[in-house]
Amino acid sequence: MKDISGNQIGFDFTQPPRPAATPPYQCGELTNEEMEILRLLQRGKENAVKEKTLAAATGMKGVAVREKIRHLIMDHGVLIASCDAGFFIAETEDEIKAATRSLRHRGIMILMRAAKLQKISLEDIFHQARIEYGA
Repeated sequence: MKDISGNQIGFDFTQPPRPAATPPYQCGELTNEEMEILRLLQRGKENAVKEKTLAAATGMKGVAVREKIRHLIMDHGVLIASCDAGFFIAETEDEIKAATRSLRHRGIMILMRAAKLQKISLEDIFHQARIEYGA
């Protein structure tokens, strides 16, 4: 099977599904689409799966894939990380640290841009965020 870009998808769909992630999340609370994403995600950074591949394999649009991944992380506690190669289930402390460092950097850079747009300090932007999101 090939993805929308014509690249070979590295999944064997003839094999029965096996979730790469195991509970602490509640399986009964997952939607069929979330279960499918979990089935396709692999453990470890070296097995990262591109968003386009997940979209092609599930029939979802990329934005829907990202939303399902966000929901799995935020509401079900699944340790899904990302890197240039795609999404994966973080297995090691180093993978979690690297993913956290990347997210923190991206978040700070976005806040810096917001501060520039509003012509206020980064500290003021952090303060606004604390008020808006109750942090």
